[in-house]
Amino acid sequence: MVSLWCLIVTELYLFHSIEGQANGDVRLVDTHQTRGGGGGGRLEIFINNEWGTVCKDQFGIREGNVVCNQLGYISAVNVGIVKRLGYEYGNESQSIHLDDVQCTHGMRHILSCNYISGSGDCDHFGDVAVICNTTGYYSVGEYDGMVRLRGGSIQSEGLVEVYCNGEWGTVCDDQFGPNEADTVCRQLGYTSSLYGRINGLIGSESQSIWFDDVVCPLESSCLNDCKTCPTTEYHDCTHKEDVTIRCTYDTSVQLYGDNKTCRNIGVGSGGLSGGIIAGIVIAVSLLLCCCLATLFVILLTISVMRRRREREETKENEEHTKSREETPLEETIIKSTEVLTPHGARTLPTHNYDVPIFKEEEGPVYETIPNEGGGANYYYRDTVLYDKQDTPGVIYIQPPTVTTPSVSEKPFPAMPPLKKE
Repeated sequence: MVSLWCLIVTELYLFHSIEGQANGDVRLVDTHQTRGGGGGGRLEIFINNEWGTVCKDQFGIREGNVVCNQLGYISAVNVGIVKRLGYEYGNESQSIHLDDVQCTHGMRHILSCNYISGSGDCDHFGDVAVICNTTGYYSVGEYDGMVRLRGGSIQSEGLVEVYCNGEWGTVCDDQFGPNEADTVCRQLGYTSSLYGRINGLIGSESQSIWFDDVVCPLESSCLNDCKTCPTTEYHDCTHKEDVTIRCTYDTSVQLYGDNKTCRNIGVGSGGLSGGIIAGIVIAVSLLLCCCLATLFVILLTISVMRRRREREETKENEEHTKSREETPLEETIIKSTEVLTPHGARTLPTHNYDVPIFKEEEGPVYETIPNEGGGANYYYRDTVLYDKQDTPGVIYIQPPTVTTPSVSEKPFPAMPPLKKE
């Protein structure tokens, strides 16, 4: 019984709220009409169950654009003090709800902007008026997944329509609940929704039903976070199941700098949009090409360096081989100017010595050749023998065992021991 009573109270509150205004609703008031015609007038905003005015301090064309977008227009044409634009001041009994309003580009709701609550230092002589461009906000700049509310008695309520494939269509209520309604309202710049059916609001029979079985993540702020536009209709719904909602704005939650837009967002249960997929494919292709080009350059550099090293090694081997072929071992020994002795390397005198003559049938032959010191060097084959006068620069090398040559009548003199330096 208690549960039934709570349900009845909830339903009464919900549908009573549907009939009223929502926090953050705006209107432009002139002498005879509000939103119905000219798109201009004294700016009023609904906060805490009453309409109040907005002070002109800091309020410029950017803030006017936010108001006009909220009303469904494309932009603001002019803003200023009400009298200067030809409108009437607010009533003395009216509250001044906002002062020093400052918005940034892309904001979708005036309560998302920075502001001071209350009148501040203003009176009604400072009430601001706004004139909007009535071309229509929803006639330009549409994108897949864009949403709007249509047909309501106020701007914060209506039939939910979504833009897909170049036309506006509706959303089926299968699995659509408060969380999904909050998502739509956040996309429109509000903080939350009052979810409930508004009688008499349905799409036309010629309209497509673009979304069905919509399920959104918690705290999502774009309908494209939940589902993306299909290429063709795919549902089991009729327009009697079209979703209608009413949005509201919680003034205790001031969303400073909340200028997120849902254009080009395509991640959801429906997968990635075609534009995002194409972008990803292009980016991955470019990255792959860069990686392959870098790898090719590295491999080419390694190959060139290896070939160069092989050519240098081949050239060195050829030069070494050629040098050995051009200089026989015997010639190297005979022409060398240095001889390794037990006392170290010594330099031979630079004389043009005749090469000793050897005759096998006569045995070794030696001859005496004078040197620079006046003495004589005794040669046995190519070995220098003892020099009697110890001439500097002459190498003393122990010769092999020598027999008396047949050409001499005297025996070969005894070889004294090597002289140490």
